[in-house]
Amino acid sequence: MRIAVIHSFYSRSGPSGENRVVEEQIAALIDAGHQVRLFGRETDDLRGPLYGIRTGLNVMTSSGYDPSQDIEAFQPDLVHIHNLHPNFGIRWIDKLRMPSVLSIHNYRAFCSNGLLFRDGSICKDCISKGAYSAIQHSCYRDSALATVPMAVSRQSFRSHVLQAVDEVITTSELSEKVVKDLASESIRTTMIPNFVREWGAPSESRDARREWLALGRLSPEKGFLELLDEWPCDEKLSIIGDGPIGAIIQDRARHRGVSVEKSVPLEDMRLRLSQSLGLIFPSRWYEADPQVVAEAMAVGVPVIAYDMNAAANIVEATGSGVAYGSDRTLDQALKRVREEWLTMASAAQDTFQFRWSERSWLSAIEVLYERLALQGGRS
Repeated sequence: MRIAVIHSFYSRSGPSGENRVVEEQIAALIDAGHQVRLFGRETDDLRGPLYGIRTGLNVMTSSGYDPSQDIEAFQPDLVHIHNLHPNFGIRWIDKLRMPSVLSIHNYRAFCSNGLLFRDGSICKDCISKGAYSAIQHSCYRDSALATVPMAVSRQSFRSHVLQAVDEVITTSELSEKVVKDLASESIRTTMIPNFVREWGAPSESRDARREWLALGRLSPEKGFLELLDEWPCDEKLSIIGDGPIGAIIQDRARHRGVSVEKSVPLEDMRLRLSQSLGLIFPSRWYEADPQVVAEAMAVGVPVIAYDMNAAANIVEATGSGVAYGSDRTLDQALKRVREEWLTMASAAQDTFQFRWSERSWLSAIEVLYERLALQGGRS
């Protein structure tokens, strides 16, 4: 099958799970014998004088780079769209003559900051109150001016992208529910979790494991500040990551006896996970398909997840970890994982193979591609 992949790459100056997901999915499709062409736009290559103003105007007017002629020349059986922001236009999508799918990696279709999160809690004001609410609260990059293009273009994005593609790919039960709740009933969705690649993890006995790990971007929605407030002083925790509230987390962690380390390469992160008691996943926003959770389960590490995010539903349903909602239930969760570690570790590996393995993703995505190709596009 001939597949066109569309993705606007985030800056390479920092780690991007979304960039990595796209690149690994392309590699998996090529390995499976498909002919794939990437139509990508690199933010780092495009930056220059007036880049911010130019892209802001493009976003606000739903214009920007149009790859449709290049796509037509390639003559794909299907177009798979990942991220369009901010380097692609969007009006070309509803004119495509071949089937198309859109992967939902965040909630930017509904929310100016893509998180459905503001001031420490879930927020859906962009849907219920309209664009002015996001501008009033400076939801995008903490700037009212920068928020304007995002806020005024969300309805257009839903019309020219969400409702124009033949299928929307969600990546977890929670992201499926959010999209169903917030989008038009005409939107067709299929849930296919993203995969992470397996690797030869060294075996480490349960008794040799001493620390719990929490990994991710150090930003408010990730829940690290709340985790530090709730963390029991008799348990060893290491937080690994970088981000805008890193200094605040460093300062608070010192008073809690918690170690905070800079981000490490993927291989080092996997090694640390494989040697840990478990992954603590305190994220306060819904998330979509947290890759660090999949990485933990790939090496048989149980997950303790805050009960508002996508991982909580998964660990509770599969027995691969525990959900918590307060300092008291966090303490109980830690004790339970210690007591049932072998059972949960086995469930984590089983969950990974069923849900997040490359084989599982490839099987599901090929079924979707073939169905849409046979249909020949939206009826």
